[in-house]
Amino acid sequence: MIQADPFAAQILENGARGFAGYAASLLFERHPEVIGDGSTVLDWRCHLAQRVLELAAAVRTGEPDIFAARARWIRVATQARDQSENPVRASFECLHDVLADRLPRDAFDAAAPHLSAALKDFAHPPSPPPTEVDVSTPTGKLSLRFLEKSLEGDGRGAIQLLLDAVEGGLAIHSAYLDVLMVAQREVGRLWHHGELGISEEHLVTACTKRAMSVLCHHGSAVDAVGKTVVSASVAGNVHEIGTRLVADFFELAGWRSVCLGADVPSSEIRVAASYFDADLLVLSATLASQLKAVAETIELVQPARIPILVGGQAFEDAPNTWKRVGADAFAASADWAIEIGAQLA
Repeated sequence: MIQADPFAAQILENGARGFAGYAASLLFERHPEVIGDGSTVLDWRCHLAQRVLELAAAVRTGEPDIFAARARWIRVATQARDQSENPVRASFECLHDVLADRLPRDAFDAAAPHLSAALKDFAHPPSPPPTEVDVSTPTGKLSLRFLEKSLEGDGRGAIQLLLDAVEGGLAIHSAYLDVLMVAQREVGRLWHHGELGISEEHLVTACTKRAMSVLCHHGSAVDAVGKTVVSASVAGNVHEIGTRLVADFFELAGWRSVCLGADVPSSEIRVAASYFDADLLVLSATLASQLKAVAETIELVQPARIPILVGGQAFEDAPNTWKRVGADAFAASADWAIEIGAQLA
């Protein structure tokens, strides 16, 4: 279980925005040139407040790579928009110095390795992930066509492409994993690289959700296994595609699958798990800052002795994190989730 630490205690007492405000002011004092790109102290305060929360999450889990990975993600997004990463690096340096100056020694010592890992990473150019759309394969071509139809605003046409492929022999699981999820990751990559806007990303995501509902309903019925799974994205996690994917796969495998969706408070997850008499609870977290919500949910649910399976990018950045939050297992994919879930329930 994730334990309280001196750094987290200071964040709770003084607030992330307080430290972020000091760091933003120091940034403008040291680097007045950042004003030239239209930035304000408030902009950088918001940016740095999120970094403080992410740092606190990394400290709680004892995984410096989590914070370094987040810094790397920000650098890729910055460079993709033809912006210099120098102000970003300077903001991390100012945050380091403010925390060193204002935190008690034990609290800063807990955070220092994570800050150092992120700053050290700036010495190396970030490597953007390559596209996963392989147009040399039938599913890769279909994924690209689905994207094109979705971005044209033709959701019905995009879904019909999938249904035609399934009628032609494409397995439902492949339609999910090799078409829809590949398309969804490509949209995320394109947004990260500044090639798509937020509205375009939302457009494709909405179409993906529609397609998933149609595919799940279209899937062949299997014998019920007599077990119930409840799945949810924890509080703060507004991403639900992965959660719905796992929920659909459990349903296709014969489970009664109850998907609560995105950004669900811990207390509501506990109530739902009890109400539906869950044999398994699946929790998803995308960012390290959401790991606290995972740990809190697990603590609330533990008295009911329901096995808990976790997944999401927050756990992929540091493979041992699932143990630290008190989960029973971690699944890196939807297929693994079904296999591991059957063993736990």
